[in-house]
Amino acid sequence: MRIAVAFKAVPDAQDVQVAGDRTLDFSKAKLTISEYDKNALELGAQLADEAVAITVGGKDIDNSKLKKDVMARGMGHLYMAADDALADLDAAATAAALVDVLAKAGDVDAVICGDGSADNYLQQVDVQLAEKLGWPVVTAACKVEVNGSTAVVTRALEDCTEVVEVELPAVISVTPDVAEPRIPGM
Repeated sequence: MRIAVAFKAVPDAQDVQVAGDRTLDFSKAKLTISEYDKNALELGAQLADEAVAITVGGKDIDNSKLKKDVMARGMGHLYMAADDALADLDAAATAAALVDVLAKAGDVDAVICGDGSADNYLQQVDVQLAEKLGWPVVTAACKVEVNGSTAVVTRALEDCTEVVEVELPAVISVTPDVAEPRIPGM
């Protein structure tokens, strides 16, 4: 099974400073993997025979520290589009750019996304991506099991849990408790 995991590079919150006029200063903030996507990367590494990471963003995402962090989390390959024209995209444009990156990665059985990003938390890229791919989408996944060409997904909803079965390929968006992210090795 080959799984792609979409992630977003965001400014590291510990590096953001508050300026004298109470605005946020991101100038010294290094990029890191969004906290919501670390769980998705871990699940992808656990489920896949081959897991690949995909992302889009400005030229600043093309840095060795970020790449090493992604690869140390169990990803076999990393495909990215790093161009300043791709910085600060809305959900629909991000999904369209991810479709292009996914085409470079080749055929996959599923795309796993975090349920939002640590900067905007819009919760829209997953559903937009599924729509552009013409695939089904399952959101709020707190447990995922793959059986051949289907995935059995437990969803954590506000007042209950729900178990659904979806034919692959599909886009699955996961909650933070789906998998404990590994601590990257050296």
